[in-house]
Amino acid sequence: MKTTTPRPISESILKTDLNDLAHSLVRELAMAAKKISIYGSNHPVAEKAVAKPFVFLSQIFRFRRHVGINLQKGYVHLLNIRLKDTVFTGQLIQMMQTQEVQAILLRDDIRNDQFGAFLERLVRRVPHPDPSSRLVEFIRKQAIDAVQVNSELAMRLFEEQKQYRGDVDGDFSVKRLALDQVGDDIRRLADFLIAAPDDLRDQGIDFHPEVVAYVIPEKVITMPAERIRKQLSHWAAELKESGSVTEKLDRFLSIMQIVERHPHRAEIVADIDPETVRSITGRSIADNDHSATGKIKTESRTHLEVLLDQIFTPGKVSYRLGEFTDAFERLTRTGQYTQAVETLDYLVARLTDTNPDFRQRALDLATSAIDGLTTTTENGVLEKTIAAVTQRITARQETYEFSELFAALFVKSLSESRYDLTAQLTTAMAARRQVVDGVTVYDSMAVKKGFANINVSSVIEPLVAELMKPSNPHIEQVRRTLVAIGSEEIALALAEIIAHPIRGIRQQSLRILAELGKASLRVSSRILMDDTWFEREPGRQELPDNRWYVVRNSIFVLGSLNDPEGIIPMRLRINDTDSRVRREIISSLEKIGGEEAIDLLALMAEDSINEIAESAVIAIGVTGDRDCAPILQDIAARNPNVAVRAILALGKIGGSDARDWLGSLLADDERLLPLVSGRLSRDDVRAAVVRALGSIGDDRAVQTLKDFKNSLSTAQRIFFKNSPVQQALTDVLARR
Repeated sequence: MKTTTPRPISESILKTDLNDLAHSLVRELAMAAKKISIYGSNHPVAEKAVAKPFVFLSQIFRFRRHVGINLQKGYVHLLNIRLKDTVFTGQLIQMMQTQEVQAILLRDDIRNDQFGAFLERLVRRVPHPDPSSRLVEFIRKQAIDAVQVNSELAMRLFEEQKQYRGDVDGDFSVKRLALDQVGDDIRRLADFLIAAPDDLRDQGIDFHPEVVAYVIPEKVITMPAERIRKQLSHWAAELKESGSVTEKLDRFLSIMQIVERHPHRAEIVADIDPETVRSITGRSIADNDHSATGKIKTESRTHLEVLLDQIFTPGKVSYRLGEFTDAFERLTRTGQYTQAVETLDYLVARLTDTNPDFRQRALDLATSAIDGLTTTTENGVLEKTIAAVTQRITARQETYEFSELFAALFVKSLSESRYDLTAQLTTAMAARRQVVDGVTVYDSMAVKKGFANINVSSVIEPLVAELMKPSNPHIEQVRRTLVAIGSEEIALALAEIIAHPIRGIRQQSLRILAELGKASLRVSSRILMDDTWFEREPGRQELPDNRWYVVRNSIFVLGSLNDPEGIIPMRLRINDTDSRVRREIISSLEKIGGEEAIDLLALMAEDSINEIAESAVIAIGVTGDRDCAPILQDIAARNPNVAVRAILALGKIGGSDARDWLGSLLADDERLLPLVSGRLSRDDVRAAVVRALGSIGDDRAVQTLKDFKNSLSTAQRIFFKNSPVQQALTDVLARR
């Protein structure tokens, strides 16, 4: 892997779940090992499988220098995250123990060929205790210096860094782990912003500098305003005393540039001398060049106009919110709706004022005015205000304070059952959101915070309740609102009613869940990954009904989304003792399809319940392609109980590999015999082979059947005239 400067950091990188990434890497390592053992290292399928874990390594190396895999007390740790106990981690543990490996360290300059050679050697079983056969010696001889096994560095990076548990809920994002390292000391954060890469490394920061520079501003913005204020006031005093530009000035300026975006920036800079700030930033903290508010167009000068003039006068320290609220309600109570709309328009415009104090005052006034509107007095005020706000959202003219305004408008619309307005507002907000690499990204912090404000149970519950009302005329507007919000909380609420006894409600819930996409996927995935949903009484195999319905619905939704990411959580439950869970997983894997689904179905083809194993084989035949032939052959050889199903599945997928293998079974009793189980005779298996070749149906397959028929002696044809094989031959060749 070529070592280059990491690409520019984005939200999708920061939100990368290292726990999922670690489990995905181990999964692909295990699957690659399995395919190498089946196909051999030089087979194209195996080469393709080896490339998959290398892709995950590339993702990790976007923000870290090393990937460490450590074995400690029977657990696999990857990126210092202890992985869950799965069939994949178990396979990796077995390989590492066989090779006497405790720690593996992969460096970011590893090449694809080096990684492939290392993985092939890790899979191979070699005699011990010959020192020349050990993995460490192999790596040395091959000069694969980007891989270290049981090295001091590999152990030190594991033991000296913070360790996490991947088997419990938590935030394992790149951002969270990076923020854990940078800490919350303001002076250190300022140092990190201007530090060289080597300095970061010396201070215990092992993320790329680009990651550190990206997360620190968010760290500062989310810190308590009082803590930042005290530190900045102290620095400002130092600068004033020094009387010259020093190294401290650079640190101060680096933080001030971030503080400008803090939601409580006015509070933070309240005690800082404006002249000091002017000397640093080139401008004053407060811009006092605002004229008093102009006259709001009304029929006559009113008390409200006077109040607004006073409130937005520079230097005005305090004002009485209640007095304004009373004056505004007076407008609506006396029918002055035009003036009420103009007042709110004026306040909305003030939310973009350069004076932060004025923005906060405008927000307080606007939310108070909106809260006082009712269906009997608003008469279009709410509707026109939302239209004005959505226009500003579209024009990208919002400031951070708009987030609270969005929530106030939404809650008021919801309380008045104006679902047309909730849909209009949230749809405009949703246009400022996109999904990049499976991660939801907002181009506006105000919109992001606005959605967070309305994504609460007091909003979600009444919206979902509307779905369950028969013949509801607002159902389409409610659907648009739920889809626009698009949160995991909504997906969870809908998952709870997807089994509703009324068919129309079930269909509407499924429709919305499908439109929610990744949110639905994450919720259903979280349910399957939560062990509490799979708890049951000791000795009982089946889940209790209250848990089973939730689990079943989650698996069903994952299948309905047709998203390959839905396969990841299902992997954890392929060995669940409740056979219903395993059946439902097979059904969903068949809907999703693709190579990853087939890999999992191949594992489930070894299920202890024959019907489930057969269902997995059938699903492979339905979704697989010709490259799956070796997998089905391996299944048939390993489990004679499903050999007939595997043979018929080979007939469905076709191809030269399947045809040649089936032909060899037809001609050679010794190759056929291991596939015969106690339930079926050789003739039953051979009849399945005949029908499978008939399904393939190409000239060579038909000729193979004709040659086999001609090879039968006269006695065999007469004596076994009514045998399954003869009937199958007659049926197949009659159609040719």
